[in-house]
Amino acid sequence: MEFLSHNEIRDEVRRLVASNHKLYAAVAYWGAGAAGFTKIESREDRDNVHVICDLLSGACNPGEIKRLIDLGVCVKTHDYFHAKVWIAADAVIVGSANASTTGLPGGEDDVRANVEAALITQDRAVINRVERWWKVIWNESRVITGAEFRQAEALWKKRQRSARHRTGKSPDEEERRRPDRRLRRRLIQQVIETARKLCRNGLFDRTLTMNAIRLCCAEPNWLQDYERYINGDAYSDRNALKSEINREFGRRIKGTLGCEVESYANGDPVRVLVRDEIVGSFTALASYDPAEL
Repeated sequence: MEFLSHNEIRDEVRRLVASNHKLYAAVAYWGAGAAGFTKIESREDRDNVHVICDLLSGACNPGEIKRLIDLGVCVKTHDYFHAKVWIAADAVIVGSANASTTGLPGGEDDVRANVEAALITQDRAVINRVERWWKVIWNESRVITGAEFRQAEALWKKRQRSARHRTGKSPDEEERRRPDRRLRRRLIQQVIETARKLCRNGLFDRTLTMNAIRLCCAEPNWLQDYERYINGDAYSDRNALKSEINREFGRRIKGTLGCEVESYANGDPVRVLVRDEIVGSFTALASYDPAEL
């Protein structure tokens, strides 16, 4: 059994989709483009793909479900369904991610991805048990009728109108909203690469995250881009974009370099407060994985 996070979930889903004749996807909500980015549309034997969704939830895009059906995928709906399970001949993935660009991001979608987690196993006993569960749910599910599609489209439009009333944008527009996504990705990648260089040069210590950010700030172009991304002063407070990307710097350094966090006796991570920096604090690191360099 293996723990998956971030792009690892998407990559393993794609592997299951591409490498098995049989694929069962018990995933409640599907977003625009899911048939493409999961690689289901690339399969030649799409009639061997079976999907359970919750079409009448209002959170499942009926246009994408129609596309799956048009591609030859066998799709059923189940009311109050919320599972996210992918079942293939040799592995099972159970997690939190829907079949959407925020659940299974890739490329430019990374900058607006949800924080998801999953487990994958090739344990035959577990696979058999999940397959038994699937058969029960599949038999309880029903083939989607034209009337249900019309109902689902009305629910989907209502949800979009509701979201537009609250935020000025529909769910689809919100999903497409990626302000300065390339700039954000470039800023993060430069911090990660700087942290990696510090480790390669034998300069790892508990302040790795802070040191990498300081070095990036010393480069005028990086700092200018940072202020352009947050649309404000790099050293000001109460900026939502700044808070979000600063947290991502530390998270991505830890994840990319396999860092262990320094902890107190009770297990809480050690956070170090700093002044006159673009970040107000950072998590102290105890080690990194040389294999990740």
